Amino acid sequence: MLRRTCAGSMSIRLTLFFLLAVMLTGCTGAAGTGTLSPEELSGTDGSANPLQGAPQWRMGSNTGILAGAGVNIATVRPLQQKVGAGFYLGGGLQYIYDRLPVHRDALQTLDTLLLLNITAEDVAKLAEWPQRDRNLLPPALEDLVRYEPPFAYLARQGGRVRGIVVGRTTEEIERLLSVMVERSVPLGVPWTVKPVIVAAEPSSRSWTRKTLERGRFLASYPPELERDAERMLAWAEDVLGKLRVHFPEVDEVVNEPVTLWLHGAGELQPGYAYAEPSAATLHFTAPSAAGGSSYDQTWYVGNIAHEYSHVFFDRIRRRAGGYGMDANAGGPPRWFHEGLGEYFRLLVIGEQTFDRVYGQRYNTPVSFLLQSPLEAAEDVYAAGALALRFLHARVGVEGIRRILMSSQPTFWGAVQEATGLTRTEFDQAFRDWLRRVR
Repeated sequence: MLRRTCAGSMSIRLTLFFLLAVMLTGCTGAAGTGTLSPEELSGTDGSANPLQGAPQWRMGSNTGILAGAGVNIATVRPLQQKVGAGFYLGGGLQYIYDRLPVHRDALQTLDTLLLLNITAEDVAKLAEWPQRDRNLLPPALEDLVRYEPPFAYLARQGGRVRGIVVGRTTEEIERLLSVMVERSVPLGVPWTVKPVIVAAEPSSRSWTRKTLERGRFLASYPPELERDAERMLAWAEDVLGKLRVHFPEVDEVVNEPVTLWLHGAGELQPGYAYAEPSAATLHFTAPSAAGGSSYDQTWYVGNIAHEYSHVFFDRIRRRAGGYGMDANAGGPPRWFHEGLGEYFRLLVIGEQTFDRVYGQRYNTPVSFLLQSPLEAAEDVYAAGALALRFLHARVGVEGIRRILMSSQPTFWGAVQEATGLTRTEFDQAFRDWLRRVR
């Protein structure tokens, strides 16, 4: 039965307050070149203008950018190249968390900017930022929830500049970054661009969302998207029923409600959906806000299945023990993560529909894969889809389940346990299968 609850007037900024109050304090700075003129600056902390006397900083080659989901890399890259900034790590907060151990040493020697699209990221994820890496974030983040996005806040601590750039859309974040590319910006004071830099103002807006619950799912949505929430919940329950036929434990191992977080028009990149496995949250543009014939029921049902697979895989690995999720420490490569998602999509929408809708794209890398390893494929979704179909042809659903549930210490150990193939033999058998069926 559909149950309705209301999130009331709890806003994103209040959520940030409670979650970020545990984070860091203090700031100092140093002057830079190319400062903004006094005419372009105004302040909020008292009658005097705090920006006019603030130390200045300019983005350069020693800047590292950590980009959360929803931030357009196609725009950020050119901005980096313009100033010689050479480090970029993006793809959602969970991906950044997973990669921090790999890049920790490099990041400690760089100024760092965290880009946060608050409509595309679950702000609760910031509370999970690894304690060892808290010094990569700016201090006094709990003070920033008083300000209306978009804004940036940068401060100097421990000899490095640590900053956060907060926006409700990719475009808002890009505008702030563009200013950093062209000129020096203040340290120690929140600032924004309207259209030139002024101090950020306290928020006057309430970020109200509502929730609906159905079975194992919750829908979180703006009040005007209630019908979308009802449709998404019905589709999600249908997806779970179809997956349960093949993976009986598909909802039992995910022992908390899975949230469908619905976004309005323009908040996510076109055709983009993503999962935050640790928060059991799946993000989608609401059907009525998406537009375009490609956003049909097949698209939503398939993507619910795909994104749900990431939560399921995360939970089943926590239960099984053995190999973890970091590919550099013996975990599964990205093609397997995304291939599993495409396999779940295929199971739900059917092989015939899958091939009709995705066949052309997903056959494109075949000639490349006949000569190169899976890990070298640029389109990990297409390569992974082919690899999981190979696994299905060889060992079936049960064999794939054994890989997911294995207690082997490495992913490839789990593959060998389920298939009898070493990694080298797997590559050869996969190519032989491609030649036969593609």
